[in-house]
Amino acid sequence: MVTFANRVKQSVTAVASSGTGTLTLGSAAAGFQGMADVLTTGATTRYLIEGPGDAWEIGAGIWTASGATLSRAPSESSNSGNAITATTSSVVSITVSAADLTSNPAPRWTTEPASTLNLVSDGSTAVTLTGIAVDENFPVRYSWDGYIGSTIYDADSLPPQLASAPVINQSTGVTSLVGSSTSSNAGTYFHRSRATDGINTLSSTTAISLAFFPSSAHKITAPNPQSNTVRFGYSTFIGDTYYGAGAPFMTNNSVTGSGGIYAFKLSDNSAVTGFNPLTLPSPATNDYAGYSTGYSAGKEIVVAAYNRGVGVAYLYTLPSTSPTTLSPQGWSGSGSTTFTVAQNIGSGSDTNTYKSFGRRCAMSPNGNYVAIMSHEAQQVQVFAGKSFGSYSKGDYIRTIQVTGNGMYGSYAPHAQYANDVGRIACNDTHVIVSQGSYHSDSDVSDVGRVTLYDMATGAEVTTGAFPYFGATANLHAGNDGLAITNNYAAISLTENNSGPTYNAGYALIDLSNNSVVVRSVAGNNVSQAQYVKLSIFQDEYVITGQYITGSSAGVLRLWKISDGTEKTDSLFPMAGDVAGDFFGGVSITAVSASSIVAAGPYSSNGGSQSAQGYIKLLS
Repeated sequence: MVTFANRVKQSVTAVASSGTGTLTLGSAAAGFQGMADVLTTGATTRYLIEGPGDAWEIGAGIWTASGATLSRAPSESSNSGNAITATTSSVVSITVSAADLTSNPAPRWTTEPASTLNLVSDGSTAVTLTGIAVDENFPVRYSWDGYIGSTIYDADSLPPQLASAPVINQSTGVTSLVGSSTSSNAGTYFHRSRATDGINTLSSTTAISLAFFPSSAHKITAPNPQSNTVRFGYSTFIGDTYYGAGAPFMTNNSVTGSGGIYAFKLSDNSAVTGFNPLTLPSPATNDYAGYSTGYSAGKEIVVAAYNRGVGVAYLYTLPSTSPTTLSPQGWSGSGSTTFTVAQNIGSGSDTNTYKSFGRRCAMSPNGNYVAIMSHEAQQVQVFAGKSFGSYSKGDYIRTIQVTGNGMYGSYAPHAQYANDVGRIACNDTHVIVSQGSYHSDSDVSDVGRVTLYDMATGAEVTTGAFPYFGATANLHAGNDGLAITNNYAAISLTENNSGPTYNAGYALIDLSNNSVVVRSVAGNNVSQAQYVKLSIFQDEYVITGQYITGSSAGVLRLWKISDGTEKTDSLFPMAGDVAGDFFGGVSITAVSASSIVAAGPYSSNGGSQSAQGYIKLLS
């Protein structure tokens, strides 16, 4: 690597080899630096020798502080590219050649800035964004700008989410950002971290969000009450513009149990045209559309009909009602093709069927990846949620075969676990998968196991905290709740037994250092603990939805990530409206940068029919 410096020029006091060899340098010219001021011994620099007369030479020289000498390796010269005969009348300076500019590679990230970052909304606390770049030839300087739509922001025109201009440490590549304390400035801007060598510029974009804690709740009951079960809110979703819920058991377009999806505008809570409800293509009896949904931080959602044949899923970009179909890859037959998995404890094997594609689905917050689970096939299939890299929206990317001899552990899946499905969740790069009834290799029953896979490569993460196992029998790690962001993972621990000392909780994993802390969810009884759903809000709180409190109304609770204390205010803890709502304890609570959608899918809403359901938007 060649070292460059500004305004370096000095005299020559001696030249070896009759003028064509190593130079001994003298004093710096007036107004200039000498090489001793900017170079260390062994550094290679680009030099220019001028004189005597019109003679000149450009090359790479190695500086030696002792003796103030500069070796010469000419690349161009007035002597046909050979060394000129320098004299004590020659002058030497540091220069940049045309070859340095045309062949210079751009800087490259050694630590790329995170894809998402949440600001603290107090107007004073800084969060940091780290981006470290290196360059082969030139020093790297860092800068930034930002945008929302077509509006460009810089230090003279700040995005509304920032209280002050970002401060960049040029030595470390760390940018400090302070969020606004004004609630009307909530939202997301796109921050471009730039690294330049003066010739080429490298950039990386981070979605930086400012959120304020919810202070109000808006309730929507099942829009189309029916005489049969609806379960509006059995799945929930929220992005930057829309939110909504699935109603998987409703009769839609006179098709019993075909299900559907409702979507609403965050701006005014009005229904989105075509999503009141959305009917999936070719609805069939007991499709259960909306049993599971996945959603991005933008406008992408995926909706599955896992009970239609082998299962199918549809990918939408709201508000469009035109879907991209996602079908299971590598399967044959129509649900009758079977395979066997041997037990590695005891003897025998279990026969399984390729079906239930879409029983669980998830999407990365950045919208790049869709993960579709089939607990029957013990697989997670990954698709492109939108066009990115070399992929087009809906492209099949890969199949992840979950290890461990079956979705439910060392014992392969058993018939009695047919409704005890695994769970999945995604961050921007990885999918986390639970095997709640996993038996340990020493046959300790139902400890549960949670695995983590890279969606870009399909590789399982087998370092740090993963795979994660429940510490004792019957903990069913991850059986009821899984959540993951780019920084944290939360895993439910819901022991399936009874007794006065019974207590459940969750394991919290810091993905930056793989530290694990196990926390109790106080006040549980057996029914609560069997159903503890999990979400992570703003990377500051773990949300637990507990199935039963008192008379099965359900409750939503928030626990601070930093110390595990429960947040209590005018909204939280938030209980279901009446007995039987099971608020927060059946469906996974959906979260965005500043809002929460929770549901009570079993509520009668004051009518005579049970399981009509409602959702609450907390904003």
